[in-house]
Amino acid sequence: MILNGSRGKTFAFRGFKYVKNNSFGETGLDDTTTLFVTVYQGKTFSGKPVRTATLYVTLPNFMKQLRTVEITHTDSKVEKLKWMSRFSSFFSGSLWEVYSPITTKKTVFDLDAPPRIKRPLRLNGKLPEVHKCITKDKVWHNNTVYFDLS
Repeated sequence: MILNGSRGKTFAFRGFKYVKNNSFGETGLDDTTTLFVTVYQGKTFSGKPVRTATLYVTLPNFMKQLRTVEITHTDSKVEKLKWMSRFSSFFSGSLWEVYSPITTKKTVFDLDAPPRIKRPLRLNGKLPEVHKCITKDKVWHNNTVYFDLS
C-alpha cells in the first residue's frame, strides 16, 4: 500500500499475518488481529526499511473499525442498510466457518474425481515474491505474495 504523509513524504507500507491453527478451540483472533509491517520511504518496496512494527488490533479497536465501514454509490438509507447487513452477515459467517470449534459447513470431496486442469496464473503485471518460512516444528513452507510495482 502506498501512503502519503502529512508533510508530503510518500511511504510504501507492506504487511503480512501468520495465521495458523494452534489447537482445537483456537479462535484465531490473535493471528488475525496481529499484522507485521515494514515501511519503506518512497513508492517502492525496496532498500532499507524506515520502520518495522507489529500492529495489534484489540477488540474495542476492531469494533471501532467496523463502525467506519461505509456503503457508497447510493443515497438510499434502506439500500445502505441492506448492503451493510449483507456485508456483516458474510463477514461474521466467514469468521464462524473458519474459527468455530464446531464447523457447520459441509465439505464434499470426491476421491474419484479426475484431477483439475491447472489454469495459468493471471498476474496482471504483479510480481511474485516468495517468503521461505520455517514453523516451530521445523517444517519449511513458501508463502508467495504478489505486489503491483507499476
